[in-house]
Amino acid sequence: MFRYEISGDGAGGHGDTMVPLISYTTVSGIPVTQLLDKAKLDKIVDRTRNGGAEIVAFLKTGSALLRGRRRPSCRWSNRSCSTRSGCCPCAAWLEGEYGLSGMYCGVPCKLGKNGLEQISRSS
Repeated sequence: MFRYEISGDGAGGHGDTMVPLISYTTVSGIPVTQLLDKAKLDKIVDRTRNGGAEIVAFLKTGSALLRGRRRPSCRWSNRSCSTRSGCCPCAAWLEGEYGLSGMYCGVPCKLGKNGLEQISRSS
């Protein structure tokens, strides 16, 4: 049996505005772009963007929102309440990062026990 650790994040809202952060996605530490071709990654991105609608269609009622928010909330609290730091998508005040200034935007950030430690740069 093989065991893989998959790590990935997304930014933006649910649906068409969601931006899965492929450049930050790894499988056992290997960038996913080295493991899958662009066509396969595009299919995964499409399914990720439409996953909430897929869940709601399956359930026939209610919302998929709460089902997808537990993991990021737990991860954020773990980073901010302990000595472990790590990268999480967050709304951060930008001052030139990603070519944006004077606004909050969802970007990958390194969080630690004192809050925001660093805004991660895109590769």
